Amino acid sequence: MALAPETIAEIERIRAALPEARSALLPSLKAAQGERGWLPQETIKEVAEMLGLDPNPAYMLATFYTMLHTEPVGHYVLEVCRSLPCYLRGSDGVTEALRAELQPDEHGNSADGLFSLKIGECLGDCPHAPMMRVNDDFVGPLDAATIPETLAILRRRAEGGRVRGLMADPAAGPAPNEGPLTFSNAIQSLPLTRVRD
Repeated sequence: MALAPETIAEIERIRAALPEARSALLPSLKAAQGERGWLPQETIKEVAEMLGLDPNPAYMLATFYTMLHTEPVGHYVLEVCRSLPCYLRGSDGVTEALRAELQPDEHGNSADGLFSLKIGECLGDCPHAPMMRVNDDFVGPLDAATIPETLAILRRRAEGGRVRGLMADPAAGPAPNEGPLTFSNAIQSLPLTRVRD
């Protein structure tokens, strides 16, 4: 299935803004993933050809970055950081709480298809350890005791559409990334349904 005209226009905008086609590959793949939810090989090839690049290095790039998904994932991809700062502050407990709540299959997907659990190396937000990436957004510090509440909030958000811009809201609670997590009501949402192969 070909990419939507809006996604093609975004990839063309990205390419025009950067000096080399190779520089545009990662953000272009992210744009395609934003439409599809994941990157089938045909989509990776389509993006590479749009940029005038070989599809093989594009596929290698897509499999290197944990933010890019070459297999179907849930509505929310939860990637828990296991770097040393997060580990020392309890990331193992957060991971175990997520596993207990989600009961993921061997691919990390919850039975309802809403969540995909992944474990990642340093995500670059050590001051908020332990933390995780929820789709494209960072949340933390996390506490294993608040994982059920966090998942409940995400489930409620999914009823209104896919969350982009997930973050703590200073007006509705504690400052960003401090204390119990709260989520902004001003989140831009897209429909829950996505293309699945």
